[in-house]
Amino acid sequence: MQAMYIYRIQKALAHFDHRISAQQAQIFQQNYQHYQQQIQLLPDVIATLNYCQARQFGLGIITNGPTAHQKAKIAQLGLHRWIKPSHIMISGAVGVAKPAPQIFQLTAAHLHLTPATTYYIGDSFANDIIGAKQAGWHTIWLNRRQHQIHNANAYADHIVPADHILTAVIKTL
Repeated sequence: MQAMYIYRIQKALAHFDHRISAQQAQIFQQNYQHYQQQIQLLPDVIATLNYCQARQFGLGIITNGPTAHQKAKIAQLGLHRWIKPSHIMISGAVGVAKPAPQIFQLTAAHLHLTPATTYYIGDSFANDIIGAKQAGWHTIWLNRRQHQIHNANAYADHIVPADHILTAVIKTL
């Protein structure tokens, strides 16, 4: 596993013409694991989840990554407070990842969702918004970093520039 971590960070940084040693990659991984245990939801995200829960909106998660890693992040964030474990789809567990429409279709079938009345909120335009839209879902792009994407409105039904605006957008649906 350690060799995979070293390879992954070295390959990612090499893409940007930055080289690091195996020892530096190990230190990076140790820091990453340490800070993964520090992550927490922002207050505006908690407010949005509380709003949705109070109105009994069905909530779920579709996430890419190894199953154990994603489950640890979900637990660290305390997301089970709002989202049932059976409503969490992890690419590592199901064998298909975003942006493939199949993971959205699999989720829709598992949760008995009607795509035309289902909204997906995501912060990755390429993985979340395009994939959900190709599966026939409505989309809300949480564009915190103000990325400029040509023709974004063709895929995103709503573009939200900041967490504190998300609840207001959901109230309009």
